[in-house]
Amino acid sequence: MRRELGEEHRGVENRPALYFSPFIDSNHGIHKYFLPREYSVTIPVVAGLLLLLFIGTFIVIVMWKNRKPAKKLN
Repeated sequence: MRRELGEEHRGVENRPALYFSPFIDSNHGIHKYFLPREYSVTIPVVAGLLLLLFIGTFIVIVMWKNRKPAKKLN
């Protein structure tokens, strides 16, 4: 006999549910403590883009400050 995915966790309210979050029914109360699943993609993408922006800005500023004036041929 095959049991359904959330069946083994029904009636067990005393266990810490953080580790079993993907296996808990979607209407369980523990889900109110977490952000929606859309943020699991959005937050890292935005953080990565901001990191690249700051690294790029830092490199441009350092290169701009360390540039040497061009020599005149006269």
